[in-house]
Amino acid sequence: MSDEQLPPAPRRYVSPWPAETPEIPYRLENPTDADAWGQPLTAQREQELHDLLNAWNAPNANHGERRGPFDGVWLTGADVFFLAAYTLAGLESSREGIEQAAARLRDPDPDMQNRLDLFMLHLEGANLRDATLRGANLRRARLSGTVLTGADLIGATLSGANLFGAILHDAALRGADLSDANLSFATLSRATLTRATLDGKTRLDGTILATPRSWRDRLLDWRRRSQRNTSAVLGDIHWGGVGTVDLTAVQWGPVQRLGDERGVGWRAGITTHEAVARAYRQLAAQLRAQGVSEVADRFALRAQVRQRGVLLRRCLRNPFRLPQYLGSWLLAILAGYGYRPGRTIFWYLVVIASFTRGYLQVTHGASLFGLFEPPGTKPLLWYEALVLSVASFHGRGFFPQGLNLGDPVAILAATEAVLGLFIEISFIATFTQRLFGAR
Repeated sequence: MSDEQLPPAPRRYVSPWPAETPEIPYRLENPTDADAWGQPLTAQREQELHDLLNAWNAPNANHGERRGPFDGVWLTGADVFFLAAYTLAGLESSREGIEQAAARLRDPDPDMQNRLDLFMLHLEGANLRDATLRGANLRRARLSGTVLTGADLIGATLSGANLFGAILHDAALRGADLSDANLSFATLSRATLTRATLDGKTRLDGTILATPRSWRDRLLDWRRRSQRNTSAVLGDIHWGGVGTVDLTAVQWGPVQRLGDERGVGWRAGITTHEAVARAYRQLAAQLRAQGVSEVADRFALRAQVRQRGVLLRRCLRNPFRLPQYLGSWLLAILAGYGYRPGRTIFWYLVVIASFTRGYLQVTHGASLFGLFEPPGTKPLLWYEALVLSVASFHGRGFFPQGLNLGDPVAILAATEAVLGLFIEISFIATFTQRLFGAR
């Protein structure tokens, strides 16, 4: 018989447990769309899940260190759907009751979904890696320590769910309802949270948003994380009001970039760049409202940097916007948009020193654009040139006796006064912002 005539390989489950332990279904090999949330199970698989539940609920059962009936068991989206229907119908329900509960779970009516409560659905420690749970209703489900790496949870309802310590690395949570969910100490590195709903009851204390160096480092020591990489996508999250989600317990030090920036290069469109800048502003507003001003300033500065990309694309569409783009660059160079006051001091000293040297040179015979000081002009000493530079910078310049307005010294003084005006404005605005919280 040729390979083309061979029947398809039977679907089977493999177990991670040692040979001397009872066989426990673990991972479905070669999962397909039939393993997604809402899909039916075979009678054999239903019986296997029943057996696990019965073993857990058996009198005098020795659970050891296992957290739930499915701790360590690899489940698919279809498995979770069946367990949800089983829980919703009640542990002693008939087959007909389970089918009715499954129909309720499939009901597209959001109001119906919000009324379904699965607080008795125990999935602690289960392995749902890469499970398809799109649109799943897991309201108030117990998912502490559950592995949801790479899981498809787009549009899922997780309100009130206990996800304490869950691993949601690289999970798709776009549009998911996480209101009132417990995400304490959960791992959300590289998770996509765009348009996810969080409210004032969502717990995020200790939540990991940065990408760790390795899984081993993350488990052993949360502080040993890369300071270059972060992939939590936080754009357009419904925070439920400014300051309502507790972000004070999150270790923000290693988070240098948000995942919203991932894949957004120079070729990306203006809408994409606007979304990145908006994500940073939203997060900065939340942090500032909770008193984490230092971290908020860092993200607000990053928002300004990304906004510059928006201004560039607007300038390419409309050349009349060029002054706006150049002005943005000028503010970045002079004061880091108000978040880097040290830059203002640096440029102040550079201008003073440069013009001091210029005054010394032109009064000692050097030309300025072909102009020379009149014969008989007294050369300035270094401290005299310094005093002249400082006075000119602040707009109170004075000219040595007999100096005409067309002389090189007068031209340099006028030029320095103009530069001083721009730097002083930046300097005052910077310290007003830093000392009085102006934004």
